Parts: sequence; C-alpha cells; structure tokens
Amino acid sequence: MPGNTGSMTLSQAMRSNPGHSPECVEAQEGNEAGRDKLKECKGSEKPHERKADTIATMISGEPASAYSGHASLSKRRQEHFVEGTAPEDRSEGIDLCGENHQFAESGKAGSNKMNGGHSEARLLADTMKGRTKNSPKLGLTFKIDWRNSSHPNGRPVPCPDCFRMMCHVQDNCNADIFVCNDEGEKVPLTKDDCQNEKNGEGGYNDFTDRIEGVGL
Repeated sequence: MPGNTGSMTLSQAMRSNPGHSPECVEAQEGNEAGRDKLKECKGSEKPHERKADTIATMISGEPASAYSGHASLSKRRQEHFVEGTAPEDRSEGIDLCGENHQFAESGKAGSNKMNGGHSEARLLADTMKGRTKNSPKLGLTFKIDWRNSSHPNGRPVPCPDCFRMMCHVQDNCNADIFVCNDEGEKVPLTKDDCQNEKNGEGGYNDFTDRIEGVGL
C-alpha cells in the first residue's frame, strides 16, 4: 500500500502509485467528502445511525459521474447521499433491470428492514432505474469503506449481500463492475466469482481476497 504518513489522505496516497486508476482516486475522494459530511451531522442522528458508518462511492458512465451512498440516512444527510430504494418499498425487493432482486437472504435477521439499505445497494438501485438487459454497456467502479464492530477501521470490500447484488447487476443489466483496492487499482468482478459463489465454491472470498491482496 502507498505510504500514508502525516496528514496524507488515502486518495493522495493512491496517486503515488503509478498503477492507480483515476476512477478509484475520484471515488475515494467521494468517500472522504462523505466522511466530512458525517462529521457535520454528528449528534443529529439516532443512536443506531451512528454505528453504521459504511460509505461507498461509485463512478459511473461517460463522462463519469460520482455518487456516494451511506448505510444509514437521516434527513440532514439526504442531500449528499443516494437513497436507492425507498425504505417503505424494500420489503418487496429491488427492481433491477426488470427483475425483482431480494437483497438479503430469505429469513436473515433484519432482512426486510435492511433489504437494499446498504451503501452499495443504494447506489446500484439508483443507477439501474430504467435500465434493461439491452441497455448500452455501463462500467461501474466502486470504492468501499465498510465499517462495523468487527472492522472499525474499514475494509475495501462489499458484504456478501452487496456482492450478490453486484453479481445480479453484472449478469442482468449489461454492466461491468470493478471494486478499487486501497492502492487505487481496479479489481474486476468476474463471472467465475459469481458462479463459484452460487455453486458454494467460495467466489465471494476469492473476490474479496483479490481486493485485499490476500495470498498475492
């Protein structure tokens, strides 16, 4: 990982890597702006909102546009972050290119409440509105900062449910999906990753290992 010393931000450190992707740097800058927005809002949220500090930014289209998602939205945050599927509609599933997608696995605790409420899910639901399998090819580049009690300093990977949604979009919405590592390099989501996970062969772990450089 590029050296990150003093007051250097991760986006600045990414730029020091000759192999960095401009989309990854732009997405990380979106995350950093999102963190600044959260600091402005601190104290205004309900207690449960202060725990869910995952942020993701997605770069989409030509010319590229940046969108930021956050795993918990208060009214003050809605101007900065993408909402995705409205909370009152999530229990019915998410419309992705004409097909209904259930974000969380059936019977999973809190599945109805959080069906599509994660950062990446909000971004995908918003971007896929009006698209079909026959829409022009779309490239989507994510930079993820997934934080919870198990990894409070963040991981650059999607959770298993967001991974499943990414696979659905890539398979059904004519999109190519990439997730940036902390070096600013794009890691492609492959058809093998998605199929291996469906077959119980560890496709999710393979994908996240490549993002985090495990075993490389």
